[in-house]
Order: sequence, then C-alpha cells, then structure tokens
Amino acid sequence: MRTILCVLCATAIFGLAGSAHAQNLNLLGAGSLKPKTQDDVDADAARNRDYQNTMKKLPDQNAKRDPWGNVRNTGTADADQKKKQRAGAQ
Repeated sequence: MRTILCVLCATAIFGLAGSAHAQNLNLLGAGSLKPKTQDDVDADAARNRDYQNTMKKLPDQNAKRDPWGNVRNTGTADADQKKKQRAGAQ
C-alpha cells in the first residue's frame, strides 16, 4: 500500500512539474525581446515626462501638517485676557 501511495505522489509531483515545463515559460525573456520602434520610444518618453510632471505637482510628503490646526484654540488674545483677570482676582 505504501508503495502505491509513493508512486502516486511521485507521479503527481512530476506530472505537475512536467505540465509547467510544457508551457515553456520564459521568465528571463531571452530571445523574445523585440527591438523597440520609434513609436515605442516616443511613447515611453511621453509617459516618463507625464509621470515627472505629475510628481512635481504633488505636495511635499515630509512637511508637517496639522489638519486640526484651524479648529484648535491656539491661545487667542481673549483667552490671555481671561487668564490675567483670573490671576488678578485671586
């Protein structure tokens, strides 16, 4: 029984590897690279130019931002006046 199970497992493993090899996947692209035409070169240059222009329009991500800055009470003149009055009343 073990022998049959081992044979079936080996067949399944090699069968899967064989079917993947049969697809002839060429991951490195050796021999399949076609030279670029002038249209391809121009399209790549336009795409890179558009990308660079878009990146220049984005705000600086390293700048500190305070989204609640306009909501917080940052110590107005009225608050300072009230503190002085409280301190003088004591």
